[in-house]
Amino acid sequence: MIKTLSDYSKGAQKIILAGERLVALHGFDGVSVRAILTSAGQANKSAIQYFFESKEGLIRTIFDLRQAELDDARREWLLGGCGRDADSYDALITAIMQPMLHVFDDVGLEIFARFILQLMASRWDDPIFAQEREPYTTRMINERLRQQCGHLPNDVFQMRYRLAVILFLNGIAQRGLLLRTGRDPYGSIENFWSQMLESIIDLFLQPYHSELVDQAMP
Repeated sequence: MIKTLSDYSKGAQKIILAGERLVALHGFDGVSVRAILTSAGQANKSAIQYFFESKEGLIRTIFDLRQAELDDARREWLLGGCGRDADSYDALITAIMQPMLHVFDDVGLEIFARFILQLMASRWDDPIFAQEREPYTTRMINERLRQQCGHLPNDVFQMRYRLAVILFLNGIAQRGLLLRTGRDPYGSIENFWSQMLESIIDLFLQPYHSELVDQAMP
């Protein structure tokens, strides 16, 4: 069973939050164990090894904590009646994406988005992203979405799913930038996310034309 943040000691919690924040800013390879410990106010140089075995173990812990939180939010989303038409593109994609906006406060949301984007950019083939590691509700929604996308070969579906997640996470990061600069062409946050979800839905609905790839090859 996945632990929650509160299950960890105060010292471990500080390391988790510092690691997430620093990786969000600098990427996995751009952050040292020493930097994480310093940011967490931890004087014990072996603290990461003691709590998480390694830096990789810390990152895996952060990822699993956040995915468990999102899975709970997705289950609440469905139970709350937001999944009435549970097999439509709109409902399935919204059930995956929308709960991200309700799990964290504004600062935490942007840190989370940048943290996942950094991992996807540098460690896209990491086992932490394996489908078999997905929590129950998330896996169930994704399986339904895959069934709806019968027009797409599996590798194409996986690529579009990855692109959809990247688009939404970048939307979170860019939304924060718009708010900080005071330049928001969307007028309201509701309009922003509505158009973001429409773009993601269109990404899955677009037909797959393998012949275009064949024609481009010499």
